Order: sequence, then C-alpha cells, then structure tokens
Amino acid sequence: MATPESESTRSVPLLRTRLYIPPPRREWVPRPRLLKRLEERLAQNHGGFARKLTLISAPAGFGKTTLLSQCIAERDLATAWVSLDKGDNDPFRFWTYVTAALEAVAVEGGRAWPVVPSPPDEAFLTALINAMTVARQPVVLVLDDVHLVEDGTVHSGLVFLVENLPPHVHLILAGRADPPWPMARLRARGELTELRAPDLRFTAEEAGRWLKQATDLDLTTDEMSALDHRIEGWAAGLQMASIALRGRQDVTRYIEDFSGTHDYVVDFLTSEVLDQQPSHIREFLLKTAILTRLTASLCSAVTGQEDCQQTLKEL
Repeated sequence: MATPESESTRSVPLLRTRLYIPPPRREWVPRPRLLKRLEERLAQNHGGFARKLTLISAPAGFGKTTLLSQCIAERDLATAWVSLDKGDNDPFRFWTYVTAALEAVAVEGGRAWPVVPSPPDEAFLTALINAMTVARQPVVLVLDDVHLVEDGTVHSGLVFLVENLPPHVHLILAGRADPPWPMARLRARGELTELRAPDLRFTAEEAGRWLKQATDLDLTTDEMSALDHRIEGWAAGLQMASIALRGRQDVTRYIEDFSGTHDYVVDFLTSEVLDQQPSHIREFLLKTAILTRLTASLCSAVTGQEDCQQTLKEL
C-alpha cells in the first residue's frame, strides 16, 4: 500500500502570472481624486507608511483592479501582487503564493524567506514578518479578489499579519465584500483606509471623458446626463455602453433604451455575479424572480424554504 505524501513536504506549482501586476488599461481615464486618496495613504513618514491597511471593497465591475494598477504604475514602490482564486482557500497554497510574491520584489540578496509548512502556523507567520523586517525596504502587498478566500484559518493568519506588520509594509485588499476582520478596531486606531462603491463611481465629468475617449462621440449635455443617470457611475456599465454606442447613428434613442436588459450587461452580470453565487442562492433567485416584491413570507411560499429571512439578509 502506497504511503501518502507527508503534509510537511507538500509543494504547489506556482502559476507565476498570478503574481504579475495587471498593466494599466489603455482606455483608462485619469481619476486624480481617487489616486490622491491612495497616494496619501502610501506616503511615507520616516521610512514607514501612514497606515497599515487599505481596503477597496465594491461589487463587480467598479474598477478596483484598474485603479490599483494605475496607482502602482505612477509610484516607484516595490509591490508584491497576488491575484487570488478559490483554490487559495487552502492555507498552504495561499501562504505559498504570498511568500513567493514578497520574495519576487525583494532586492537585498541573501535574505532567507521561510519555507511554508503544512499547515501554516504562527511560527511560520512570525518568521515571514521577521523576513520583511530585516530589509526595511518599503513594500506594498496587494491581495486582489480577496472575497474569493473564505477560509477562517487564512483570515486569522492575515489578521495576525496586519497586527504585526513592520511600518515599511502596507497591505492592500481589493474585493467584492469586506473580510471577516475586526475592522472597527483598525478604524479606531486610524490604521485603515477604505474606498467603497460610492467612492469608485465615475462622476459625470469622468464618465464624459471616458465615453469621448472610447467612442469619439461628442455627446450633448442632455445625452451625457441621461446615460450617467442610467449607469450610475458603474465602470463596467460605462465600458459596455461605449461598446454599444460605437457606430450608432441614433445615439439619443439608444441611450434612452440602454438598461440592465442589454445583452452586454446581462452577459456580464451572469458570468461575474450570478455564476459566482453558491447553488442554493442561484436556486433562490430563480424561484423568486417571478415576485414583484420580496418578503420572507412570499419567498417562503414560492421556494418552500423556511430560512428566507436569513437568505434575504445575506443577499
């Protein structure tokens, strides 16, 4: 009978492209108000960052990754980047990628980065933090799509990391939901910067510049106002609208008809939102789609489920 591989000798084949910083998008529209907020938090004082953590939390398509890549491109900072996926709910795999990202930006030779044990423990995290401390090189660690990681062990390790970060290391989390961390404590200490959907929404001026650049259309004030009202500053919506408007002669009519039922919008919401939900949520949404209003009792009547109030709160 074959002997299973020892947990302590596990290895993970690293997909190195997950450690690449996404290049700034060609159609990027400068957003100085947001870049200024990020840059203020990445400003250094006596070799350290003003705050430990930046959280960028907003639904799909709000331009979180694009904003970060632009900010990094404009600053000369060593940046360790990890694009997370659902497989990173394995703590060993998660910390292997984080360690590899940090090691990739280290410029000092001879620094020993700890080998990730399985399972990772506090001794490993202590060794990782100590390795960051030795060089005193300013480093930004970005964890993108952090909402895909739900494992409690991973999150408790990240909280330990944040609590003990050296002053010259700054952590940025980007995702569609807040991590299960003691955010109130971080806010009270002044260690947390937050950007959320209202902050990331395009202003009417920004949206106008985006559409002018993407479509070369010179929209009237009324047309721009109507489109801005329909899209509500949603970055993905602006991109889909710009694609739909190219070559259109009946621009005003098309803007009036542009809505959440447009093919591009439906495709995006299906792949990026609906398909990402667990099966019980998709089933709930399907069965309750016939309702014109949602209450726990109505949802229970059409689904046969008794926990509809909790499901509605979750949604």
